[in-house]
Amino acid sequence: MLDSNKLIYYDEYTDNLTPVFSELFTVKDIRPYFYYVMQFKENENSNMGFIGLWKCKNGDRNIDSAQLIKKLKKCIFEESQDFDYEAFWVNNYKRLMGKIKQ
Repeated sequence: MLDSNKLIYYDEYTDNLTPVFSELFTVKDIRPYFYYVMQFKENENSNMGFIGLWKCKNGDRNIDSAQLIKKLKKCIFEESQDFDYEAFWVNNYKRLMGKIKQ
């Protein structure tokens, strides 16, 4: 939990076969409501890609319907596993949440 007063959480999913993704969210009506998602996205025809930050629309975490805000780091898949997603949320969530009316 990042902010107990506003009930702001983050989580991170990882394994060795799929891209890491991490989410910033709250809970509304007992369901998660997603604000932002970070995920590694591989370029077509290359093992290079980037870790991107997407702003979710209407609480939906699907990055296909989200808006890409920033490419945080260019890297290959293996390097994306080492990115400190937790530190990013801790250092940036207040600024990011200031851009969202809750």
